[in-house]
Amino acid sequence: MDGEIKKSSAPSETCRKIRTAPEPFYAGNKLNAVFRSIVRCVEENYSNPDFNVSKLAELLQMNLSYISKCFKVSTGIGLLDYINRMRINEGKRLISEKKRTVSQVAQMVGFENLNSFIRVFKKYESCTPGSIRGHENEE
Repeated sequence: MDGEIKKSSAPSETCRKIRTAPEPFYAGNKLNAVFRSIVRCVEENYSNPDFNVSKLAELLQMNLSYISKCFKVSTGIGLLDYINRMRINEGKRLISEKKRTVSQVAQMVGFENLNSFIRVFKKYESCTPGSIRGHENEE
């Protein structure tokens, strides 16, 4: 698809595209409101380690399949992918400040397990969090 956001897109670029995207398909109806609710809820909750797509549906009091489909239609990416991209984008920003350890950053962005953070970070950034700081790769 022409407007589809690919997994290889940098998280910051992907998040920016979603926040500044033109009105989703079927603008002006319920899908537009659902899309905005999803984005707002993810932005408010991604740092919670218990936050996932099921929790998102619960918080919005909507059917998981419905919100997943609405989001995918509007953005071209899945909800879990978007949540992870938000987490990694913020993690990257915090790491570049060099005020916290990678472990502290992982916890701040919703990862209880450092290895999970490193694995997901590497998936989206093609490098480890430690390499952002100029350190040896942390694996």
